[in-house]
Formats: sequence, structure tokens, C-alpha cells
Amino acid sequence: MADNTKVLALEPTASGGVFVAPLGSAAPTDARTALDAAFVDLGGVGEDGVTEQTDRNIEKKRNWGGKVVKTLQTEYSKIFTWVFLESTNADVLRAIHHSSNVSETAANSSHGNILHVKHNVKRPQKLSWVFDSYDSELDAMYRTYVPIGQVLTTGDVKRVHTDTIEYEVELEAFEDENGDLSLDWLDDGQLVTPVPPNWQATTVYAVGDYAKLVSGNKELRCVSAGTSGSSAPTAPGLGGYVADGTVIWQQISA
Repeated sequence: MADNTKVLALEPTASGGVFVAPLGSAAPTDARTALDAAFVDLGGVGEDGVTEQTDRNIEKKRNWGGKVVKTLQTEYSKIFTWVFLESTNADVLRAIHHSSNVSETAANSSHGNILHVKHNVKRPQKLSWVFDSYDSELDAMYRTYVPIGQVLTTGDVKRVHTDTIEYEVELEAFEDENGDLSLDWLDDGQLVTPVPPNWQATTVYAVGDYAKLVSGNKELRCVSAGTSGSSAPTAPGLGGYVADGTVIWQQISA
């Protein structure tokens, strides 16, 4: 049966949609927690949002006779594309041109804010990126984290009275120390209501029941039915499992 709560239509969050930080900045760990202060919001993005492209190149090896005997993966890559709308945003310019190529002079009584951009062979820096979006109807959050990303191209820049100046960006993701190019967190916004009751000793729990540990207020979901033990289990950590008498719980809150 179709479940419309699993269907998302995404827009940028109130705090922004595209963020960037220096390499080594504290990484996000979920879809909702505020980003580390090092991440800077890069402002408005074009109406097409952010497009994620995955390329997985496969080579088929054939035997004498033409039958496929093995498939080899020769390449795996992630490319993200979007359009920056804020052409006088200094942080945007630093991200797409390299920070050393952009200088800024604050506005005063004789001139506005002045940006000086040098164009040369210096490539944009590798940075950490976050793409945040949400479905306002469902309160669902979708966060993508690119630990190491580098702007490859910025497209053509048009200066014309019938359109705005825009920067069409293509970003390539590189493997981090764990071999990951990007990481996603999706929170569907469908909360457990009401708040789970406190855990009870020697109580029968069915699959799908919820309980909350008094110590630490960690929420658990029963994944294997049974009778709880005489003392409360130790929280196993978000997503982890713990045996409790003959019950098995999964921790569902951080």
C-alpha cells in the first residue's frame, strides 16, 4: 500500500540550503542538529535546487564465444550541480575561485562593499559541503554531507539586462578516510506519539512497543518480543541493540 509520508518534495531549510566549511571542520552526525559554526551559508540557490549525479562505470568481460563472465567496476563518482544566485556574496566567490583570489573592502560613506576577484589558473580549494533541505508539509529533513568536495566548473556568466548574474556550479566529491564520497541523513518527521512510557521491569513487550529509559531519557523500540528483565538495560547508543530479559530493544533517540 502506498505511503504518502514517504514521498518528499524538498526546499531549502530556513537556515539555508548550501553550506561550506574548511576541511577538518566538525562533521554533522544527523539530519537536524545545527551545523558546526565553521559552516557558512552560501545564500540563494536557483529554482532547480541541487542535483546529485552518480556515475558507476561497468566493464563487461566476455569469454571466447561472447558470454559475459564477470562485470568490473572501473569508476565510481559523485557530482553535485546547482546555481548560485548571489553574485556579490563574498563567501560564494571564495568557494568557486579560491579564497586567496577574493578580497573585500567594507562599505563606507564614499563607496559600497567592494569585492576584488582575481581570475587565474589556481583551482578552487577542497572544502567540506552540506546540502540541507526539508519537506515543510511533513517536517521531513534531508541532509547530505560531502566531507571533501571541490568545485570543477562554474559555467558561463551572462551580463545582460534580461537575466540575473548566476554561477552554475559543478562539484566533485572525493573519498574521505573511510572511503565515503558523501553521506545522507533522512528524518521523515513522523514522530513517535505520545512520548514513550518509562521502561518497566518484568513486563511483556510486543514488537513495535516503545519505552523510555529513566536514566538519560533514551527511547527504545522493541524489535523482538518478550519479557523485560528485573533491571533496566544499558542504552546501546543510537541505532544499537540491547537484550533485556527476553526482549531485544533498539535505541531510537540520541
